[in-house]
Amino acid sequence: MNSKDFIIRIKYGGLGDHLFWSHLPRIAKTLGGYEKVYISNYSDYRHPDYRKLVWELNPFVDVFCDEDGPYPEVVVPAGMNLLDSIMLARGLDDGNRFHEPEIFYRPRVRAELASAQVFDPNYISNVGVFSNNKLISYLKKTGGVDYQMCVRGKCYGVQQGVPILSSSDIFEYCDIIASCKSFLCLTSGGATLASAIRKPAVVFYGYGQNPEHRHSKLHQYVDVSLMFARPLWRGNRLLRAAAAKILRRNR
Repeated sequence: MNSKDFIIRIKYGGLGDHLFWSHLPRIAKTLGGYEKVYISNYSDYRHPDYRKLVWELNPFVDVFCDEDGPYPEVVVPAGMNLLDSIMLARGLDDGNRFHEPEIFYRPRVRAELASAQVFDPNYISNVGVFSNNKLISYLKKTGGVDYQMCVRGKCYGVQQGVPILSSSDIFEYCDIIASCKSFLCLTSGGATLASAIRKPAVVFYGYGQNPEHRHSKLHQYVDVSLMFARPLWRGNRLLRAAAAKILRRNR
């Protein structure tokens, strides 16, 4: 490796974790003066599809390597988002702010979803302390749900009697998000993937969710916090402890 090589290593394996770095290969090559972009094999992946979607299809990525790369801890100041802070921490700056993630897969249009409102209730990492009643009430007030993504594990707001959509891989999930009229989800990987596809979404979060992950100007972020988890209750030790217990369970 030499000074003209740019190495990316992703420490955490979530879909969003990889997409937060997905704009760097293009910036490194077109504006950063780097000749080659490498993705470290030390990077973690919760699913092998993430490597295919985010890195293998990226035309600005040259090859995978067995070298490690820096993974700076970042703070997101006012006037920028998490992707901007990662870019600056890696010594790059294209002069733009509020970057969106980048993927180069072109979704296939599913005509049957053109007028559909699709809700994904799934999440993996912490989305905050939710009120299921608030979330379900919001969905009803906005016209209900035409399709719901198949429940995989942890979830909020599951609808009863709604047709189920399944995706065999991350690429079919992209197709669904891109094809539907409206996409609604939690502040998890699906929300970040929607912004990479340039699909505006309604994204739900609860108290304690990291605001840095509400990074996209395309999305409408809706607070459906459980009431006792709000800052109003911080003075009550018992309620604060209960909220902390739920937060730990949701991580």
